[in-house]
Amino acid sequence: MAIKFDTFKTAGGGAGTDTLDDVTTRGATTTNSVTVGGVTIGTEYSLPSTDGSVNQVISTDGSGNLSFATISGGGGYTFSAITANTTAQIEYHYSCDTSGGAFTLTLPALSGVTVGQEIRVKLATAGNDLTIAVTGSDTIDDLSSYTLSVAKSSITLVANTAGTDWEIV
Repeated sequence: MAIKFDTFKTAGGGAGTDTLDDVTTRGATTTNSVTVGGVTIGTEYSLPSTDGSVNQVISTDGSGNLSFATISGGGGYTFSAITANTTAQIEYHYSCDTSGGAFTLTLPALSGVTVGQEIRVKLATAGNDLTIAVTGSDTIDDLSSYTLSVAKSSITLVANTAGTDWEIV
C-alpha cells in the first residue's frame, strides 16, 4: 500500500507514537502507532501489503485485519421472477406471475431473520391468487397468510422487533 509521505508533515512524537517523518526515516516500518492528521493507526491493525484495485475499499474482518474489498450492489435486492411455489429469501424482490395457476410464496421463519430485514413481493401478472404464507407460528400483521389477487399490487414485508410478526409497509 503506497502512502505519499512527503505530503504529510507531522511534528513531535513521543513514547509509543511515531510521526510520518519518524517512520520514513526508518524506511517506512514501525511497530508503534502512526498518527496522520489526527487519525491514529495503532498496532492493532494490519494494513494490506499491496495496493488494491480501482474502486476497492479497505474492509475489516472485525479482528483488526484489513484488506481491500470490492463493494457491489449498494444494498439492492436480488430480483427473482417466480411462477410456482417458492420459499422466500431475505432481501429479495419477487416478481410473481400467477397466470398459469395460483401458488404460494412461503416466508422464512422470523427466528432466523434480523430485525429490519425485508422481502418485497409484486404480483406482476395476475390471473390467480398469490398466497404469502408464514412459517410456524409467525404472522403477517397478525394474519396467518396474506393474498394478492390484483395485477401490479405489491407489499414489502419487514421483520419486526418482536420476532414473530412480519410488518407490511
